[in-house]
Amino acid sequence: MTNPVKWYIPALPKIWLILIAGLAWSSIGLFLNLTAFAWLPPLINSTMPILIGIGLLLALVIGFLGFSLLAKKNIQRIQRLPDKTWVFAFQE
Repeated sequence: MTNPVKWYIPALPKIWLILIAGLAWSSIGLFLNLTAFAWLPPLINSTMPILIGIGLLLALVIGFLGFSLLAKKNIQRIQRLPDKTWVFAFQE
């Protein structure tokens, strides 16, 4: 017997899932950056360049050691899915 609601489930090729995941994480990163920049104007003094430098250094380390490994793991998980799968399967 076939599933009567199967026509309703939005299915996409795997490449679209990777694109959606990238856009979602990029949107979150943009939001976090805008929030951080909103905190900077009260800090206009000699410590602001130091704080920005520390923040950029931490962002690079966390990005390369944390998020890049997480992204690779999620891409591998998406690659193991069927050719067309549910649109929200980009989330673990």
